[in-house]
Amino acid sequence: MREKIAQLEDQMFEALRTAPVSETMIDSLLWEISNVQYEMSKVATRKLLEAKKVLPREQQEVFFRAMLSARREHMGTMRQHRDGAHRERRGRRVSPDSLSH
Repeated sequence: MREKIAQLEDQMFEALRTAPVSETMIDSLLWEISNVQYEMSKVATRKLLEAKKVLPREQQEVFFRAMLSARREHMGTMRQHRDGAHRERRGRRVSPDSLSH
């Protein structure tokens, strides 16, 4: 499913490069990407529900705490990566002052 999302995103970026840009095509690709993401979330949630059924209450708590911790760590890593990329791009920007000279 991740490969499908990557393919759809590649198609979307190619569509963005065309002139004129087909907003209908972009909307269609975005809709398809969101549907694949929904299916991924649905599968993951079903697997969590299956795990919950076989774990005693105490182990469920440990399991879900570990899942939340891993998610927070992943989100923090993604945020650091995004912020680092933003700083890198910001460093390459041309200042408005340099254009007036």
